[in-house]
Amino acid sequence: MPPQQKQTASRYVIVLILGIFLGRQWTLLTVDPHGVVPSASDAEHHMHSLPKLQDSSNSNSNSNSNSNSNQRIRDLETPSSSSPIQPPPKAIINPETPPTPIQEPPKDDHESNDKDEADDGDKRDNEEGDEANDKDQDKEDEDENTTLALATMAPQLTVDAGIEEAVDISRFQAEIDRRLPLWQTEAAKEDHLQDPPTVKIYDKVVLVTKIHASRDSLNQMICLQKAAFNHRRNYPWVIFHTVPLPAKTMAQARALAYPGTVTFALDSPPLDQVVGNFTQEEQDYLINRCQCCHPKDDKNCCKNPEKKIDWGFWCFEEKTGWVTLSYAWQAVFRSYNIWTHPALKDYKYMVWIDDDAIPTKPWLKDPLKPMVEEDLVIFYDNFPAGFCKSGGIIEKMQLAYNRTYCYIHRIHVFKGNQTGKFVVRPCKKNKKGNYVLDKFGLVHGMMHITNMDIYRKPEHMNFQRLLTQHNTHPFSREWDDQIAVTVPAAFENPDKAWDMRMHGYNMSIHHNGKLDGKNKNKKWKYTTWWKYYKDEFPVAREMCDHLVKFGG
Repeated sequence: MPPQQKQTASRYVIVLILGIFLGRQWTLLTVDPHGVVPSASDAEHHMHSLPKLQDSSNSNSNSNSNSNSNQRIRDLETPSSSSPIQPPPKAIINPETPPTPIQEPPKDDHESNDKDEADDGDKRDNEEGDEANDKDQDKEDEDENTTLALATMAPQLTVDAGIEEAVDISRFQAEIDRRLPLWQTEAAKEDHLQDPPTVKIYDKVVLVTKIHASRDSLNQMICLQKAAFNHRRNYPWVIFHTVPLPAKTMAQARALAYPGTVTFALDSPPLDQVVGNFTQEEQDYLINRCQCCHPKDDKNCCKNPEKKIDWGFWCFEEKTGWVTLSYAWQAVFRSYNIWTHPALKDYKYMVWIDDDAIPTKPWLKDPLKPMVEEDLVIFYDNFPAGFCKSGGIIEKMQLAYNRTYCYIHRIHVFKGNQTGKFVVRPCKKNKKGNYVLDKFGLVHGMMHITNMDIYRKPEHMNFQRLLTQHNTHPFSREWDDQIAVTVPAAFENPDKAWDMRMHGYNMSIHHNGKLDGKNKNKKWKYTTWWKYYKDEFPVAREMCDHLVKFGG
């Protein structure tokens, strides 16, 4: 017999002997101590309770290695029931622990060219580098901790009825407490500079602005306005908006204004409902003059191109060019609807501030003092901000007041302090027998204070109605809020229409790259100005640094 066959036969013999041996062991294990042979089911139970035997034929090293490896994989894939994988613990927010400050990455510093001879366009281009470098960091700063950390202390805030959501800012208490002493110290310095030092609170005053939808400018402006003026007075806010706002946006605004109040008020029904009330001719005209994308910028488009008309559509008028429908609506709303809106019915003095009209320093003189104590009709930050050149205004004035003005401008009277007010002149016919406008100046709409009781008078409301509805089409940008605040003041009492700067009130409000609409600011965009000059506004630096994201 060959050696190989002998080896195989030996293995069979060994296996046979091993089988006999195991059989005897099994008999010993399964026999009852009293000599009773177990049943088949009992035997099966005992067999499953015994440890499994390794197959001796797979005893080489490679097999053992593969077996161990497979066993480790099975252990990872199928954990035992006695030690299940536990989910990671939920993060616990401790209100006593200040939020970890966000580490700002280094920013490329490309300061703009500020040569005196550079024009506004050059400055804007040069500062684009700053804005681009800051943009990514601005997005990181939108963390909710830093957004609300600078809000003054407030209890749990519940948003408008119908939206069951609340924002609890108690967990920001430590961060607020940390910043509050610095804020109070700077505020105390400015309070000491007040003239007179005691702050007077006037009745029936409201701060008002309007936005179309949620954007960073709103809470930035509320905070900076509080730093400049309202933290000493806490006058209430009314925020008009066209589309519903997120609950978080409203709650943040209330936190920032606390202990003052914020009322959010819708200024329009849904657009489909508004347009549905138009005549067919009005609907066709609106749709034909509006389109989704700006004709000169195919990237500047509405968000809902599938609709026939949407608030984001660009609409054309011969005298005003292309504007979005939402922008045209704000001009109409501020001209006519605002004066009798229920949200303002309990107030007399409206401090109007555009959401992109941004303070750059504290208001050390209270503009409400002359407004109330001198019984002004309007106290404005900038005039004239352009001129009305449409002869149609003459007919509207004639129908409303039975007289007309073709000249509305300003005069300097040098008697003590320099003052400024409206000067008006009636319309006169030219050689051709026509009335012609002559320097019909307009109050800048970005910031002014108005006596709403005067603007609500029937004769003035009739003018506002004629302005927005007579011989014009819906959503016209031509007849706007600047005309609407200028003309009633001229007819009511031009001596009570005062210019802030000319009465010693330098508000230094940044808007479209200028201060108070008059002088170029050091930087075109507010965010760039803030980056380099926020130390000039220390109260705002302590209160609002993490909120400044909107360029204005």
